[in-house]
Amino acid sequence: MQRRFRKLDQADFRARVTRLDPHYARHGVSRARPRAQSERPALWAMLGFSLSLCLTALVQNRAAISESLAQGSLGADHRLWLLGGVTALAIYGVLRLAAFALQCLFAKRARRGAPGGLVVGALGALLVLQVPSETYRAGLALLGAEGDRIARDASRGAQERLNIDAAELRFVSRTIE
Repeated sequence: MQRRFRKLDQADFRARVTRLDPHYARHGVSRARPRAQSERPALWAMLGFSLSLCLTALVQNRAAISESLAQGSLGADHRLWLLGGVTALAIYGVLRLAAFALQCLFAKRARRGAPGGLVVGALGALLVLQVPSETYRAGLALLGAEGDRIARDASRGAQERLNIDAAELRFVSRTIE
């Protein structure tokens, strides 16, 4: 039994391409396939965490923000526009996070991508915000003198690198007292 070999030509190549990727055979480009996973889930989680913390600070400290703007040189009408813009930004951010959460719940796995990390980060921030300040103090008290040394070293490093006087820092958020 003898086999015959024949040389493949352009028609054979096109037939194989049509069999493997019909979209490419018709249109000349392959269809983009969505990825099932985000390329940098930790980055998206940190971004969601910080976005959620910023939105919470904006919403909880509106009176402090308006007082701070009143001390500046802006006119009353400009302050009103600026506070309206900040409020619109906060509303948009909350609605966008809600849309991301719905996308994670109801989208197929192949279309979830980065919103999953954003939602996880936002949930982590909300969990951190729910912890009472007494718990943080109790944790530092458990560390004892070691905790004071860690805080001192971190403060000293920040002061040296950023030229910040830690004695003048004040927390304005109601969550950290």
